Amino acid sequence: MLSASARHFSTLPQQRQLATTQQYGLKEGLAIGEESMLAYHSRSIAGLRAASQEPNAIMDENLLAAVVILRFYEELDSPFTDPPSDTAVRGLQVFLEAQASSAIQTCHGLRSSAFWVGFRQEFHMAISQRRSFRIPLSTVAHYLPTRTSPDHVWTNHLLIIGAHIIQYCFPPVHSPEQSPGQRSTLYEHLLNLRQSWAARAPSSFTSIYTTSASPSEGLFFPQQWFLNDTHIVATQSLGLIDLLLATHDPHVDWLRPRMSHRRALAVLDEEIRTTVREICGVAVANRQSPTAALTASLAVVLGAEAFREASQAEKDALLAVVRGIRAESYYFPGEGMEGVILGVWGERKCLS
Repeated sequence: MLSASARHFSTLPQQRQLATTQQYGLKEGLAIGEESMLAYHSRSIAGLRAASQEPNAIMDENLLAAVVILRFYEELDSPFTDPPSDTAVRGLQVFLEAQASSAIQTCHGLRSSAFWVGFRQEFHMAISQRRSFRIPLSTVAHYLPTRTSPDHVWTNHLLIIGAHIIQYCFPPVHSPEQSPGQRSTLYEHLLNLRQSWAARAPSSFTSIYTTSASPSEGLFFPQQWFLNDTHIVATQSLGLIDLLLATHDPHVDWLRPRMSHRRALAVLDEEIRTTVREICGVAVANRQSPTAALTASLAVVLGAEAFREASQAEKDALLAVVRGIRAESYYFPGEGMEGVILGVWGERKCLS
């Protein structure tokens, strides 16, 4: 917790750091720099290594929770770059795989909570780093919702579908190469899974209120309000899945001989822009959810290329979503995200 807290504190703007120290009566001018963060991190790694040697350590839910918290440190440290392969936190996959069966069966408690937080971490990290999903999906093969399942089970199942789509988009290094026909068949199967989930999900996932976008009035995002965070996560995750499917659709190349290359790309770009706007609209309408702001920012990064020719007003609206993470002291380093987006747009960074 100290390691993750130190890393989080270091990402906040200077004025936010000062306000935090004053709020909690801490020493004024408190400095938590690289040395402090590395010290906490090193001690955490050493402690985990020692504890992992104990009998039955692999099934210790406290160690699973500790590894998930430490993985959060890496999320802050390198959201868009794959960390070295010998990172000790890679042990997360080992703990998740070992405890998956127990976590899924209980559906509550520390082990279950830590497991699904770790699964969602991997979902976001795999997308942001454009790499394969590293948690064996065999561990969740039998996790299926029923008509009476609570909403969080439906959301978890959607993330599992998303993980399979990630594997399609970013195949593991040693996976056998597929023919175009095989990839097309697999794509259709995954698309059907996504559509089936949306058709079968309980009505509680439907937004309770919506507004349309109105660019002429400076409102670029359609907004949706939901009952709770479970529905927000599902709706935005569905949007991320749609972005992956749109940008890895094997039929796009098949269509290009039948329509101009430029027109095919224009259709794809508009689909991407529509999805990004919808994801951002959920975040804007549900500011009480830091996760919504994070997912929206990730969507802007993924879809930035499609907005290269957008109006400056719309670009500013997209950047406002990303900058909101830092302004409201959310945990992800929005400054790094902003730099990636402006780099895609070919614009120089100018921090406000």
